[in-house]
Amino acid sequence: LHLTSGSRFDGSLNIDVNEITMNLVPFPQLHYLISSLTPLYALSDVSIAPRKLDQMFSDAFAPDFQLTKTHPRRGAFLACALMVRGDVEISDVRRNIARLRPTLKFVPWNREGWKTGLCATPPLNQTRSLLTLSNSTCIGASFAAIRDRFVKLYRSKAYVHHFTSEGMDADEF
Repeated sequence: LHLTSGSRFDGSLNIDVNEITMNLVPFPQLHYLISSLTPLYALSDVSIAPRKLDQMFSDAFAPDFQLTKTHPRRGAFLACALMVRGDVEISDVRRNIARLRPTLKFVPWNREGWKTGLCATPPLNQTRSLLTLSNSTCIGASFAAIRDRFVKLYRSKAYVHHFTSEGMDADEF
């Protein structure tokens, strides 16, 4: 919902999906984005306390707020998009980018790889929210873990019978 909020609601710096793709994917082979959302809460957890703005930006790069199992500070960032919804000014976003920039490792050829979007309409039952989309090399560890689990299962021939009994040749794996 945060990704398309710029198309659905008014805002001073709305961005659309095409802008995100153009700014976050510098080369076609480098197109794996990681995302984080803050505040991160369940729909049943409606009584959470509002987060302070600076804390939200810090949380966006913490492992507990990632929507995939990654640790963003263990990789290099190619680009990063911050989509803020709610009562936030562009000066607040710039201040937090300046505060976080020295702590994040960006590739040398794109140190200014930030894209920001502001939408004035906050999410339901929240005063503000932040979606972060990052193109980072930290996703490589997740891909390696998936590959290692596959190799381990395939070596023990786990689940292979489901495919070979349907007519698939084992060499196709």
